[in-house]
Amino acid sequence: MNMESVLNRLRDTVSATVYQVTSNVSTALPGNPLTRQYELIRQVGSAGPGLVFKIYEAVKKSTQEDAALFILEKKALEKLSKKDKEVLLEAIRRGVAQLTRLRHPSMLTVQHNLEESRDLIAFATEPVVGSLSNLFDANKNLDTDDSKDSQERSFYDVEIKYGLFSIAEGLVFLHKDAKILHRNISPENIIINRNGLWKISGFDFSVTTTTPNEQPYKYPALKVLPDTSLDAQPNFSYVALENLRDNSLVDASSDIFSLGILTLTLYNQGSAPCTFTSSHQYNPSKFAAELEGKLSSNNCWSSIPEESRKHIKLLCSIDTTLRPDAQQISKLQIFQDVLVRALQYFDSLFQWDNAQKAQFYKSFPDLLDKFPKRVRLRGIMSGLAKEFVNPEMVPFVLPNVLQIAKDTTDEEFHTWIVPHLVPVFKYKEPIQIGIYLLQNMEFLVKKFNTKPESLREHIIPLLYRFLESDAYQIQELCLSVVPTVIHLIDYSGTKNSLLPRIKKLALNTKLLSVRVNCLVCLGKILEHLDKWLVLDEVLTLVMQMPSREPAVIMASVGIFKLVLNSSKLGMTKEILATKVIPFLVPMSIENGLNLQQFNTVMMLIREMLSKVEEDHQTKLQQLDSIKVQHDSFFTSSESNKPATSGANFDPFNFNSVSAALPPQNLSNGSASGVLSLGDKERLAFQKEQQQRLNSEQPLIPQTNSSLSNKNSSNQAKDLTSTLISANLNMLPKSSSSSGFTSNISSTGFANFNTQPISHQGSTQLTNNSISSNSKPNMSSLDSLVILNSGQSRITGQSLNAMKSTVGAPSISSFANNVSTNHQSSQSSKQLSKSELEEFLN
Repeated sequence: MNMESVLNRLRDTVSATVYQVTSNVSTALPGNPLTRQYELIRQVGSAGPGLVFKIYEAVKKSTQEDAALFILEKKALEKLSKKDKEVLLEAIRRGVAQLTRLRHPSMLTVQHNLEESRDLIAFATEPVVGSLSNLFDANKNLDTDDSKDSQERSFYDVEIKYGLFSIAEGLVFLHKDAKILHRNISPENIIINRNGLWKISGFDFSVTTTTPNEQPYKYPALKVLPDTSLDAQPNFSYVALENLRDNSLVDASSDIFSLGILTLTLYNQGSAPCTFTSSHQYNPSKFAAELEGKLSSNNCWSSIPEESRKHIKLLCSIDTTLRPDAQQISKLQIFQDVLVRALQYFDSLFQWDNAQKAQFYKSFPDLLDKFPKRVRLRGIMSGLAKEFVNPEMVPFVLPNVLQIAKDTTDEEFHTWIVPHLVPVFKYKEPIQIGIYLLQNMEFLVKKFNTKPESLREHIIPLLYRFLESDAYQIQELCLSVVPTVIHLIDYSGTKNSLLPRIKKLALNTKLLSVRVNCLVCLGKILEHLDKWLVLDEVLTLVMQMPSREPAVIMASVGIFKLVLNSSKLGMTKEILATKVIPFLVPMSIENGLNLQQFNTVMMLIREMLSKVEEDHQTKLQQLDSIKVQHDSFFTSSESNKPATSGANFDPFNFNSVSAALPPQNLSNGSASGVLSLGDKERLAFQKEQQQRLNSEQPLIPQTNSSLSNKNSSNQAKDLTSTLISANLNMLPKSSSSSGFTSNISSTGFANFNTQPISHQGSTQLTNNSISSNSKPNMSSLDSLVILNSGQSRITGQSLNAMKSTVGAPSISSFANNVSTNHQSSQSSKQLSKSELEEFLN
């Protein structure tokens, strides 16, 4: 298949779909007012002559009221000739106008009369599910086959009987009160509304009596028009035989015959005994003979239940005098079935007083299970709902309604039950309404839970209203129900709506049972509450209880015990020590408590005391441990501190510096292993400093030889140290020298090689040595002069410093001794005059 053919098929499919949608949805035809006032949802059926009307499920935009819209598109009549089209349109206009004027439970209720535009004719009615013709054939004249209601095509026996009874009731109204003969009772003109009730419509060929003053009333006979299309005429398959013969007038029994043929069709799954075709149009008598032959055959009645067969035969009697009138039909044995009678009562209950209705509703649950589910939901439920406008009857009706609801699916419950129950939820009186609803709250919550928005809208507010009720029975029932629905209430609703109402009820009630039930309810919902909500609201409420009866005390003890042992909730030692225990101790000695109750209270108090002791002991142990660690840290820091005398201390190493710092004061959080904000800031600063030091270049001492020489040349020579060293080396090993050495050692200069002394100390040492030995060997001075001659010269600054330190007499004696020693020493090298002068100057 090439691409062109594929595109052509796709184009044809799209075009057909667009045409079908445009044909189905009448909002595409904006000329009619009804298509603007109503929102169309889906097509549910068809009705009228030749099923020319399409029935749409609709909603009125202004009021959101459910409705059904009957729409006839004039282009659907294009197959008819212009004359036939005009004949049919005129009959439809007349029939809808007639239906609009009639008001009866068995007549289809028109909400908006006929509106005609250039393209279509439309009128609005009560919500319906289709016509009997649609239920016989679900796809007959329907654009779609997705109608849920039309898929249920089979009828239960009770539905047929009650439906026929409803039509008979409608015919009584037409024949006796309105003096109208319908003349076209057929499946396409019997409409089934949403509640399952059968309604008469299609007055297109109806006529009024020509003899209003005579009994029985006479009506013009319905003649077959040979030159008019059968689509523009009544359905002659259901027309009485006398209309097909040369009679000019007929009576009301003509509609009774049509009702009998309709009954045969119902029991034969939608198949009429004989079908009127175009071959009979020019010879109606032929059809009459065929139909008469069918009715005389036993095979025609085999599908009718035997107990009803003789009554249906009377309806289809060829002799008009044998046919019962519409009023007599309701008294036939076929309609005396107990289920049919029960359904009949619903239509006439408004005429009974409350005592009679109450008696009926009390015994009705025994019959409910005998009805088919569809009948219970549509027929019976609608009848029961009518009583909800009378609060006094609601307690008698509710058991029946909930019995019906328990056999429904979730979708059926929200479709057929909830809309009727919503008004009941608002009643506060009589209290039996609330009691019964609370007794069945588990079932209601389960059903409503499938639609959480409906649950929050109806059930939760209902519980809040019951908590505010003045009837203690409702209060106690509601308190017992709250724990089963607490998981459906959000935190905000619990805090702002539920707990305040329970608190108010517990504090204000005069009944001990209600107060105890409040505490029991709180105990059951604890696990669904927040910890702080329990501490702030629940425990506070328990401590505010105005009474001290044993039941209240034990309920309070139960709440305290649940909170204490809950892993989610719990109580701190501060709350236990300052609030709960001081509250429980006085309660333990209340006079009303027996021994077992007293032991229970005391056991709880001891348990709380143990918890306080354990928690506080643990805290103190932790604090002691932290203190020990803190002290040991200081001790180790002092012993390992890299001080200035330490060999391992490095002033450029951040680690050694930080280790030497004393620990900062830690907050309680730091003591428990969590750093405080100050600790974090200090550690961040230290880390930043360490990173900065690591990124800098290390200090390297300069090794330049010129710099070293320059420094050494600029540094002054310590002549005293040099002189003493030379003298010590030159001294003879004698007693005097030993004394001199010891004298030097006693002065504390044993370590002078490693630790230089000052000039002043050196001068004092020299004077002491000279004074102790008047004639020292001064030959070492020559060595000093000789050694210094090869060294750098003694500067004037050094000599002046020496002169300022040593007195003048010492200098002269020192010079004389030097001269004498020099002359006596044979081996010493003599200094030149210039060198000596340079030295002395």
